[in-house]
Amino acid sequence: MFLDKLLLFFPIRVVFPVFALIIFLITGIYSGWSELIESKKEIEQGKLEYLCKTAAELQELAEFSAWKKNLELIERKIINESADPFIDVIFVAAPSGKLIISSKRKYIGENYVEVIRKNLPHSHKEVLSFIKSFEKKAGLVCSHIERENVVIAASPIIFYQKDLRTTSTGFLYMQYNVEKLEEIYKQHIVLKVLQQYGFFILMFALLYIGFNKMIGERIDTIVRATQDIVRGNMDVRIHIRGRDEFAVIASVINNLVDKLNRYISYDYLTGILNRFGLENR
Repeated sequence: MFLDKLLLFFPIRVVFPVFALIIFLITGIYSGWSELIESKKEIEQGKLEYLCKTAAELQELAEFSAWKKNLELIERKIINESADPFIDVIFVAAPSGKLIISSKRKYIGENYVEVIRKNLPHSHKEVLSFIKSFEKKAGLVCSHIERENVVIAASPIIFYQKDLRTTSTGFLYMQYNVEKLEEIYKQHIVLKVLQQYGFFILMFALLYIGFNKMIGERIDTIVRATQDIVRGNMDVRIHIRGRDEFAVIASVINNLVDKLNRYISYDYLTGILNRFGLENR
């Protein structure tokens, strides 16, 4: 096995904590990654539903305001919604294509094509195709633009002319920056994983230090005793109390030394005491 090969080069007191630390790291990384993936899906789905619902509400309010020829109510509502720091832009475009209301006042009077291009430099064509589809089929459009990692919602708005019979179509546009929100969630999850697994690693380190000290002392006692026996000291006794494996090993070594002493001191072939054994006692 892999661990057996490691033990050929490193002591078990080094292999065990390193192996356990690797397990902790792999578990922590997997746990954090899984939570990141799950939170990403929840954020995208949740914000898509939120934007669709908000856009539908703003659509009704915008059409009512356009009918009343008073845009103050919808403008106030858009300002309130844009207080969300992850809202990139909300605007209402008139049938002419010019922005008449915007969460960013600098865009008022600009053409909606340019505004969308500024906010979505890589995906503006995809969004513009949604808006152009209003000419054929008017309806609320909500979508997650993966390339820019934003959620958008666009809804047609009917503008009544003076005779109240003739209508023209503008639209409402909302854009939510999911990427920024996901980055905050990512930092939160990483911090949480570091705190959780950092605590586990700290507790493991403290337990290992205490356990290693206890085990290390027993191992060192046995090693020193066996080295003395190798050097010829047959009066060695290993004093380890308990019922664990080290106490059993110590007892076996003590019994072995006793038997060796008897073999050294007594010649079983002649039945007389061994002179060498007596001289060394």
